[in-house]
Amino acid sequence: MTDANDELIGVLTDGDVRRIFASTAGTPDGNPLVENVSAHMSRDPKTSTAESLAADAMNLMEHHQISVLPVVDDGNRIAGVIHLHDLIRAGLA
Repeated sequence: MTDANDELIGVLTDGDVRRIFASTAGTPDGNPLVENVSAHMSRDPKTSTAESLAADAMNLMEHHQISVLPVVDDGNRIAGVIHLHDLIRAGLA
């Protein structure tokens, strides 16, 4: 998610969505679909830069057990996304 200046303010992954639905299953008022994404997103996501080495990005992802890493520019605007499986396919693991 980005703010009005296109700066990254948080991320919501497929794992986050699965955990949200699992935690609200069976509750009478537990409908996460009526809530804003900002209620569940990670507000301080791990990021990388275009200048970073792919191996450093992979180490960060492995250390924090995440599979998707936003790539941001100097203004904290999203420049791309690195997926762990792409790094593995490229032979980094």
